[in-house]
Amino acid sequence: MQKDELIQKQLELQKDAVKRLEEKLEEKYNSNSHQGKTEFETNFQKFYLKKINKEINNIRDENLPTVIAKLIKNNKDFLINVKDNLNDFENWEDYERLKRVLKLKKDKENEKIRNIDVKEVIKDYLIEDFSKYLSQNLLKKIENKSIFYEKNNIYSNLYEFLLGFLENINKTIDEYKLSQKQAFSLWTLPLNSTQISYATFISLTRLMIVKEKEEEDKINPSSEQQIIRDIGETLYISIKNNIDNLKFEKLTNEHLFEMVSELFILFEYFNVINKVEKNKEDEESDKFDIYEFSREFLKDSKNILDTVIKYTPPFFEPMVVPPLEWKSVDDGGYRRGDDVSTKYNLLIQKTKTKMDRKRVLAQKESISKDFLKAINILQATKWKINKKVLRVVSKSIPEEIKEVKKRINEKRKEYKYRFNQIDEEVEKLLNQKNSIDANYKGKIETIKEILIDKEEIKQKQKELKKKKKKELNDINTKIAKLLKEKKSILKDLNGKQNKLKVQEKILEIAQKYKDFEEIYFTWQVDFRGRIYPVQALLNPQGEDLAKALLEFSDKKPLGEDGLFWLKVHGANCYGVDKVSFEDRIKWVDINEEKIKNIVSSSKPFEEEFLQNADDKYRFLAFCYEYDEYLKNPNDFKSSIPVAIDGSNNGFQHIATLLRDIEGAKKVNVLPTDSDKPEDIYNEVAKELKNILERVTESDLIPNKLEEKITKEDREYAQKALE
Repeated sequence: MQKDELIQKQLELQKDAVKRLEEKLEEKYNSNSHQGKTEFETNFQKFYLKKINKEINNIRDENLPTVIAKLIKNNKDFLINVKDNLNDFENWEDYERLKRVLKLKKDKENEKIRNIDVKEVIKDYLIEDFSKYLSQNLLKKIENKSIFYEKNNIYSNLYEFLLGFLENINKTIDEYKLSQKQAFSLWTLPLNSTQISYATFISLTRLMIVKEKEEEDKINPSSEQQIIRDIGETLYISIKNNIDNLKFEKLTNEHLFEMVSELFILFEYFNVINKVEKNKEDEESDKFDIYEFSREFLKDSKNILDTVIKYTPPFFEPMVVPPLEWKSVDDGGYRRGDDVSTKYNLLIQKTKTKMDRKRVLAQKESISKDFLKAINILQATKWKINKKVLRVVSKSIPEEIKEVKKRINEKRKEYKYRFNQIDEEVEKLLNQKNSIDANYKGKIETIKEILIDKEEIKQKQKELKKKKKKELNDINTKIAKLLKEKKSILKDLNGKQNKLKVQEKILEIAQKYKDFEEIYFTWQVDFRGRIYPVQALLNPQGEDLAKALLEFSDKKPLGEDGLFWLKVHGANCYGVDKVSFEDRIKWVDINEEKIKNIVSSSKPFEEEFLQNADDKYRFLAFCYEYDEYLKNPNDFKSSIPVAIDGSNNGFQHIATLLRDIEGAKKVNVLPTDSDKPEDIYNEVAKELKNILERVTESDLIPNKLEEKITKEDREYAQKALE
């Protein structure tokens, strides 16, 4: 393909990825039939989706008529449109009244109609009447999507008329003085209620993603403002995708919070999300309320979130053209185009909050040019899919998934009785929680009725709240224990199944890009300056399968040292990495025939030699590469990435900066006399063991233990630091 064709292809791929997520959700969760649905799907529909959809429709049913009335009162052309399309009102009970006022039977032949001011003829109370009628029928047509196929009737005309006010929704809100709910009903008009709900769930999954990372990265769950902004942007994408013929500007935050807060209130009201209790430290450091998915919602609905997470963010996939070079903190990465799927504006550093974003943008003028050059070199690196590895794993992984599912079903049958017991006990405890909550509210109302003094009321409320919190915590502990028991029964199999699902998604992406001779990755940094690819799952820093599926597009001769490092890489992938480089080279030479057998096998993963590898996917990629070398050692060119991992990077930097020769040997910056890799963690463990051997049982009180270690080892620690 030519460069222009590839750029266009890139934009199409980004747009397609956005739509795929919606289709996956639509296909899996929006079926009219409950046949074949799992328990969680039924519960999700029954307790959350249907209720939220109903409330969304209620908001629109109540407010859209007023919006339509406000808009058409001042638009004579549309009033004439109504008059000219009265046949569309045939089933309306007030049709005769409207017809009588307009005197259409006579006025059709009477030229006087030209001199009549339609706004005077159609009285305000009639506008209110038929606005209600029009809105109700229009919403029905939007729900069943028939509006997109109808042409030249009163509803299609009204729909087009109303869409015109979305081109500048902020101006419309101000000019017509629309309330919060009225603005929401107009703004979301191109979507049915399920699309609105799913768009909200998509954006809310950021909570799940952040919470899952919390232990590792210490990232706070999203604040209310961040959630509302995310919902607004996700809805904006869905709305734009439904209105191809309109080119309206991106919605600003001016009225966004007001409109989307209606959805936020719904999701909080139905206990989909709830506020996190803060400790004193959090209250001082974080001004915003923090939210997470409720335990009750996760019990029934975690699978839908897993599905969304699996496909989110949908357009962060490999690129088929080089990413835009980073010229500043906010100018680089993904291609920009007219389509909404290219609207996402990356920053060079990952950000989670508005304050983070401002801080990064403040560095716009001071960012290091050398750093930009380095990250742009990474982005310019050409990759491609390793088709040999892809061909083999595309058969083996689906077989593994099938086998694991079979074993899970067998285990579920084995523990079916206990699972039912746990579910019943959890249900009883959840009912107890609801009872406690209702009881608490009742007591609060009673207190307000019998007490007068405000301070006394506050004190009583505080006491009741404390008691309620303790009772709820006790129940939550019991629920957590039961769920933990249930989870532990299938823990290993579920863990393996989840890993295979991720690998299945990696394969899906690899299949999509396998025929491109060049693919690229966009890179960002985190707050520490570590560099990461933006693309999820399939990337050079991904899991073992992802790394095995990627090779360099440009092949290079091995050169003087290339064969040495290729063999070291092969031994490392197998797990032979705690011996000297010389021994690793010998290991590859000794096992040359076994490597060839893997390459020639029709089912490599059934070969015992490959099954025993630490990293079977990358070792398989090495086998194919090394076999090619053996066939043509003189002219061979390599494309396999050879990994050289660090060991305790922090101390490696410290040892280098301090020119500490002994320290550098301990963390493998310098070779040791034995040429074997050192393990600083093992050294620390040994030293700690020696210290603990000198500690008696009476010293195990924390303060005494600290005192003893400090006293006896201060000098040793000081020398080590010096």
